[in-house]
Amino acid sequence: MSKKTKKKMINKRNQSEKERIKRSADGLKRIIEGTIDGTLDIPNNAIIMDPEILARIIPKRRMELLRFIKKYKPKSVQQLADLTGRKKQAVNRDLKYLEQYDIVKLEKHGRTVTPQVRRCIVILDFSNLTPKYIPAPAESVVSKAKIA
Repeated sequence: MSKKTKKKMINKRNQSEKERIKRSADGLKRIIEGTIDGTLDIPNNAIIMDPEILARIIPKRRMELLRFIKKYKPKSVQQLADLTGRKKQAVNRDLKYLEQYDIVKLEKHGRTVTPQVRRCIVILDFSNLTPKYIPAPAESVVSKAKIA
């Protein structure tokens, strides 16, 4: 592949990413405006997220952790690891990752860390998705999905 072809591919990819970011920003702007003017009521325990990002942040193993925390309310990361049959280090790593997105809270009590779910509702912003089978972009849709 020539340098010129590679450069065109990179430019096209960068342009696509810029367009996706702009659509995402526009969708977020509409959500913020709806929250401010009262046409959209978002609960305090909700988080707004792009579906593509959500899929990376909360795969099945992390979703399982959230379900176990909500259902069993473990007193420690070790207890959660025992409940899920996973290694403590892996559970701890996933919890810290979820904490970065404010989905869980890790409360420290001496040497013990207690996991708690902070965000029970995820609001998906579909405004930046353009399905391949629809020629024109679809209108902004906000969907609520509960984490059971």
